Amino acid sequence: MDLDGHSDMRRAAEGSRQAPREPTRIVATFDNGALSEDIERGPIVLTIEATNSDSALAPWLDDIWWTEVIQRWADCHVTACIAPTPGALLHPVVLHQVEMLRRVLPDWRIVGHAYFDDVASDDDATRLAGSPYHEVRFIDQPRLRTPPSDRCTWKLTLEGLFGRIRNEQSRLGVSLPVFVRLPASPPETASASPASPRPVTRTATSPDTPSQHVAQNVRGTG
Repeated sequence: MDLDGHSDMRRAAEGSRQAPREPTRIVATFDNGALSEDIERGPIVLTIEATNSDSALAPWLDDIWWTEVIQRWADCHVTACIAPTPGALLHPVVLHQVEMLRRVLPDWRIVGHAYFDDVASDDDATRLAGSPYHEVRFIDQPRLRTPPSDRCTWKLTLEGLFGRIRNEQSRLGVSLPVFVRLPASPPETASASPASPRPVTRTATSPDTPSQHVAQNVRGTG
C-alpha cells in the first residue's frame, strides 16, 4: 500500500472515533425518588439525597426502588453518589444498600459525600474504614448552618481524620474506600444544594470517575 493509501486509512479511522459521551446526571431528591422513563441509555451519574435535614431516611429509598434501578441500568456504566445530606454517609440502611450494590453490580462505582465533621467519633471512623464505598469525598468544612454544639466533639482536622482511618484500614488489610478532599465552598455559594459538591482538587481525573491521582488516598493492602 502506498503512502496515500495509508493516509486515507488514517483519516478514515480518525473520522470514526467518537469523543467519550458525557454522562446523564440524575438526582433523586429526598422528596421525590421517581426517575424519568425517557432517560437515554449510556453512562449515568445518579445522585441520591438519602436523608433530610433531620437525618430521616427518604421513604422511597428501599429494596424495591433499587431493584427498579438495577433492572433499568444493570448493563450501563453507573456512578451512584450518596449526597452529603445529614447522617446519610453512615446510615445503616444506606450502608446495607451500598454493600448490596457492590455484590450485585461490581462494575458500578459508589461514591459517598460528607462534611468532615460528619465523622464524629472513633466508632464512626472505624465503620467508615471498612465501609463498602469505592470512594468517599469530604468537603473540607463543617456542615453548613449546624450549631456548634451539634458538631463533631473530637478535635480532628481532616488530615487527622484521614490518618485515623488509614491506621484502621491498615489493621483491616483493605485499601477501599479511597478518601478525597473537596474544597470548602466560598461564602457566596455556602447555601448551594448539598447534592452538588464542588469538584475534586488536585486530581487528574473527572470527579465522577475513579480517582487515580488523589490528594488524600488512604491505602492498605486489600
